[in-house]
Amino acid sequence: MEQIWFLPRELGLKMSPINVVTVEMLADLPEPLRKYLKWSKVLGKPLVRRVTVKQTGRIRQTPQKPWMQFRATESYSIDPPGFVWDASAGYGRLPLFTVRDSYADGKGSMRVKLAGLFPVVNARGSEMDHSCAIRFLNEMMWFPSAFLHSNISWQAIDDNSAEVSLLAHARTVSAKLFFDPDGRITNFFARRYKDIGTDSEPTLWSTPITAYRTFCGLRLPAAGQAVWHLESGDFTYIDLRVDEITYDWDGS
Repeated sequence: MEQIWFLPRELGLKMSPINVVTVEMLADLPEPLRKYLKWSKVLGKPLVRRVTVKQTGRIRQTPQKPWMQFRATESYSIDPPGFVWDASAGYGRLPLFTVRDSYADGKGSMRVKLAGLFPVVNARGSEMDHSCAIRFLNEMMWFPSAFLHSNISWQAIDDNSAEVSLLAHARTVSAKLFFDPDGRITNFFARRYKDIGTDSEPTLWSTPITAYRTFCGLRLPAAGQAVWHLESGDFTYIDLRVDEITYDWDGS
């Protein structure tokens, strides 16, 4: 079957000064995407320039280790794509680990410190760059108008799924999105590097969404998980809730 790629119409120069999302911008998208963006209530809203997401939840390093509670704040730049995720995690009130994941200028990094003082992880390199680009693509569901930017392309699969690709900093990454009949995103599948620096192949990774809420007038994911699909079985390593989302709207 011939593959047809859907590219959103040009944004920016021919739009109103505050770049409001219009029905015309959705016209060339696959049906699941059109339904999703309408359901999420982005129509009539300005595009987003920067985003801050506050999260709480639990996280673990391996299937054998106990869950740790975590608290995090993540800040995003939409154009160019980038993020900084600052988190603290531990078994009690005092954090055992502090974590900073970042993606800037196409470069990804992960730094972990014990008790906020002693470095235990400092991951960088092409595998990290790829994984962070996939992560940015995944988390765009917290600012869905970004799916309309010209660096995003779509391939229709069926009535309930589509492939999405992000071109950022001369790198293209892709994933498969699944939708329910109402238009909600239910899951995101892609391949990422699980163990950085081990010359391993990318591993299947998914982020099932378990709840939605309204933030900033939009219907957005409010809870979900991250899962590695391993030969030994599925490993859920994070279970998070979204406590707050704030936007810097275009034109504000």
